[in-house]
Amino acid sequence: MPLEDREQWDRKKTAQDGNAWTACEELPLCADCFPPNIASAQLCTIDTPLVSVIVPCYNGEAYLAACLESVLQQTYRPLELSFWNDASTDGSLALLESFLPRLQAAEVTCKVGSTSGSKPGGAGHSKNQAILQSSGEYLCFLDCDDVCLPQRVEKQLRLAMLYPTALIGCNFERDPPGATPEFARWLNGLTDAELHTEKFCECTIIMPTWFCNRNVIASSGGLSCHGHAGTMEDLLFFHEHLKLGHPLYKVNEALVQYRQHPGQISVSSVPFSAVWALRVDFLVSNLLAHVLQFAISPADRDGKKLYRQLPAAVRSKCVCFIDVDERKLSSATAGLVDKELDRHVPVQPHQKGLPTPVIVCWKRGFNIESE
Repeated sequence: MPLEDREQWDRKKTAQDGNAWTACEELPLCADCFPPNIASAQLCTIDTPLVSVIVPCYNGEAYLAACLESVLQQTYRPLELSFWNDASTDGSLALLESFLPRLQAAEVTCKVGSTSGSKPGGAGHSKNQAILQSSGEYLCFLDCDDVCLPQRVEKQLRLAMLYPTALIGCNFERDPPGATPEFARWLNGLTDAELHTEKFCECTIIMPTWFCNRNVIASSGGLSCHGHAGTMEDLLFFHEHLKLGHPLYKVNEALVQYRQHPGQISVSSVPFSAVWALRVDFLVSNLLAHVLQFAISPADRDGKKLYRQLPAAVRSKCVCFIDVDERKLSSATAGLVDKELDRHVPVQPHQKGLPTPVIVCWKRGFNIESE
């Protein structure tokens, strides 16, 4: 697409009115109206790659071939692959180099960078460096141990063009298929509205499925890079993105194969206590600091743990714990004694008329209920 046509489209795409878009027959990007139909052939006629696939790699040799094959199988062209080797000590870099002729022959231009020295910079560092060396207007994140299904770029690009400030995700398959079935079923079942309402529970768009305009990353200051292991760059960025008021959307179709294996940093190196602390901080700054009162459910170990981790000014707003356990409800001493505030927080049954919001503690985080 000529530059002047791209600039014309950039001006025209601001004509959004709610969820409706005006007709735009004169724009070369659109077949009829935008949305719902964008011609695939027209999407794929841009000479300079519009999309950069961001692949950070640290000792990913065992899984990298399948990852690169999935880039070759994408229906969208042209593409740019931005690969960052984070001081790998295995054969990852040599394996990538063996793929370069095939990638280039398939209209996938490649940019390859490496961390200097022998110490890895970490996942956030690798992704930031891969982004910096890339040239695409849109970024498709792909971990070196994951796989894209063939239409991933094509379908997520359409949605990202429609919502240029959004973080775009998609549904995913697990490999092995039985890995974290409840987690996968919950995330894949979220509606667009629930991507926001469930934001205190988890990254409702998980990083292996991220796709966005590069300005989305820049507006949040990039990804955190404080070390190789134990840095939750995805959760930190997700929170920052939402603090800026930017939206979340996803393609309701499995477009990524998300692997689980023992060597994953996300599995082996991030303590739950660190994740919990980040979630509590986000809950306080984005909800509890702005309400007059709230309740916590249930009155168990996790509910009381949450209460104790809240600042005193926020704890003073907690009216009660909510539970269905008859033993707790019938005991005058049930609940929690806050010695610092010199108050007893009682336990009440779940019924209408309770203070809202109710912060429901469960194993993935915090769910918010209100009448």
